[in-house]
Amino acid sequence: IMFEILGDKWTVRDCAVVLAVGQAICLPAVVLLCFLSDNHIVPHDEEEEEQERASDDANAVPDSDNEARIEEEDDNEPDVSCCRTILGRRRVAILLALADVVSGLASGKSIRYFPIFYAESLSMGPVLVQVMYILPPFFISACLKSAQYLSTRFGRCRVAVAYKWTGILLMYTLVATYLAHGVPRWLVCTVYILRTAFIYSTGALTRCVLMDHVPPSVRGRWAALESVNMFRWSGSAAL
Repeated sequence: IMFEILGDKWTVRDCAVVLAVGQAICLPAVVLLCFLSDNHIVPHDEEEEEQERASDDANAVPDSDNEARIEEEDDNEPDVSCCRTILGRRRVAILLALADVVSGLASGKSIRYFPIFYAESLSMGPVLVQVMYILPPFFISACLKSAQYLSTRFGRCRVAVAYKWTGILLMYTLVATYLAHGVPRWLVCTVYILRTAFIYSTGALTRCVLMDHVPPSVRGRWAALESVNMFRWSGSAAL
C-alpha cells in the first residue's frame, strides 16, 4: 500500500520510507513480548499425567521382548555400527539439524536475490514484488495441511523428502521457464510461488521428528539451533 501511494517506483527514498515504517511497526510487538512470563503457564492436569503414564505402561514392551526385537532388527539391517558410534543416540536429531543448516545456507545464497530478479529481469515494480511475498504463505499453509495428511500414511520423513525434491525441481523449472522465449511473466511467478510452498511446508514435520528423538530436558538446546539458521539467510549470501 505504501509503495502504491509513493508512486510504485524503485527509488532509494521510497524504499527507505517503507523500511523505516516497517521498523516502527515492530516496536509494539517487542513491547508485547515484555509482558510474557512463565508464571502464566497453564498448569498440566495431574490426572491427565497419571492417565498418560498408565497408558505408556500398558503399551510398554517387556524388556526381554524389546531386546529380542532390537536384535532381530539389527540382523536385518546393514552394518551401520560405525555410523552409530560416531553419531550416537542423537544421530537422527543431528542429521535433521545438519540438513536444516545446509538447506538454509543454500537458500541464503539464492532467496535474497529474487527481488533483484523480479525488478531487473521481469521488470516488476515494488507493488508486484511485495505481492509475490504476500501470496506464498497462503500456499505454504495449504501444502502444510497436505503434508500432515500424507505423513499419516507414508511417514513424516518420506513426505518431507518428497516435498523438498518437488521444490528443488520447481526451482529448475523456474529457470527453464524464464529462459524459454514467449513465456508470460505470470507463469514464471506461479512456478516460484509453488516452489516456495513445497520447500517451506516441511518445517513442522522435521521439527516433530527432531523433538521426538531428543529428551524434553534438552529440547531447548536443539531449538536454539534456529539462531544459527537465522545467520544462514544473510551470512551465506555474504560468503
